[in-house]
Amino acid sequence: MHFFTALAILGLPRYEKANVDTVRRAWKIKIAKVHPDKNHGPNALILSQKINEAKDVLLEALKGENEDAEKKERDKRDEEMARQKEVFQKLVRERQRQAEEREILARERERKQMEAEERERVARERERVAAAKEAEEKAAAAKEAEDIAKKKQQEEDMMRVKREEEEARELKRANFVKNRRPRAPGSRIHKKIEDYKEGRDLIEEFKAFFTSNVNEKEGSRVFCRDLFNAFTKSRKDQGGVVTTKLEMEMFWRHGKRLFMTLFPNCKYTAYKHQRCYLHVGFATPALEEILT
Repeated sequence: MHFFTALAILGLPRYEKANVDTVRRAWKIKIAKVHPDKNHGPNALILSQKINEAKDVLLEALKGENEDAEKKERDKRDEEMARQKEVFQKLVRERQRQAEEREILARERERKQMEAEERERVARERERVAAAKEAEEKAAAAKEAEDIAKKKQQEEDMMRVKREEEEARELKRANFVKNRRPRAPGSRIHKKIEDYKEGRDLIEEFKAFFTSNVNEKEGSRVFCRDLFNAFTKSRKDQGGVVTTKLEMEMFWRHGKRLFMTLFPNCKYTAYKHQRCYLHVGFATPALEEILT
């Protein structure tokens, strides 16, 4: 079918430019009138076929033109979009540059502010250290002066106490010399126990008794009173020697020191209100039998 024939069938003007929309609109109008479902005439089917064929011819002819127009339209849109994209990218780059400049300026201001604050902090710290050092020096000087004054006062107090003690001793000595009784005839001058032979013999006797009759026993104890009674009974049974009052006083005065020297692991303490030596015991049961 010829192009112009198709235009005539669809009732489109011959010299006006047709497009797809006008062709389809004209086809709908024509096909609605001659379609076999609505038009029961004898030529309805043939007319419908011709109208459809005319539509196909026109659409096929307009297809190339539409594609060229669509391509031009797409190219135009692409160019516009590319131009807008370039403008947008340029605007974005400009804003990014401005933001970077603002950030650089802000960082610079922050750095300068931090440097100023650091300088102020260092200055304050120096002033604080200087003030603390000055206060410490003043406190040290005051303490040193106070210590010197206190030491001087202590020395004066010690000298005064010594003078008072010396004066008290002199007064006591003078009163003792003034009021003491004359020495009894035949009495001895007081000496240390090691300064005369009887005393040294008594010490040796104590030592021999302790070493031969006492030994170290963990957890045991020997009462001081039982030790003295064992010593006196042992002297009396072996040699018939009776312990005098002076020897008894010597035992109580020097026995502890000698006993602790001979048995360094023992402990001098109290048990049931009686003085005793811990961790020692009698060497033989005979002594215990003597005490009982």
